[in-house]
Amino acid sequence: MKTDFDTDRYRTILRKIRTRPQIEILLESLLEVPDSELEALGLIIEKFRKKK
Repeated sequence: MKTDFDTDRYRTILRKIRTRPQIEILLESLLEVPDSELEALGLIIEKFRKKK
């Protein structure tokens, strides 16, 4: 069962996605990435964040 916190979190995420069409396109691409590769992709994103 989802909590109010979860619901608010998902609404916030969806709001951000709607205001940035390039994120929506990126997410559609991510849906095609196999689960086995998502972990590696997550590590790359973390390294990118740390460089900022």
